[in-house]
Amino acid sequence: MNDARGGSSSSSGRPGFLAVSLVASAAYDWLGFLLLWTMPGWLFRLFAHPVPSDAFLFRLAALPLLLLPLVYLSAARMGSACPILVRLSIALRVVGALSIALLVLWHRPEGWGAYVCFAAGDLVWAALYARGVERVRS
Repeated sequence: MNDARGGSSSSSGRPGFLAVSLVASAAYDWLGFLLLWTMPGWLFRLFAHPVPSDAFLFRLAALPLLLLPLVYLSAARMGSACPILVRLSIALRVVGALSIALLVLWHRPEGWGAYVCFAAGDLVWAALYARGVERVRS
């Protein structure tokens, strides 16, 4: 069922699975952005990642985690009224995961596990979005 905004909602009027997964992923990315922006030492120790020598470039690389959630939130709000936003959200997650994986394979950086976790997270979110699209269609 679609709500007045075109977003997916359940018969109880609550947001549907797709909208919830899109909003949750935006929160996940913003949390990731905050962690990368503040560069806490425990995070680097957790992933056996060296503290970056250039904080500016490290923080610059975190900016997509600040900006891309705006697409996901727009997709959650518009839902079936603008399916291109949902397809774009899936594509951004898949391209992000593949790009990270290729960069890790190419450069073999220290602390590569952190990057693999981000890539895996992107694939999980893409799969959840796709599952949400299936649920809206059925």
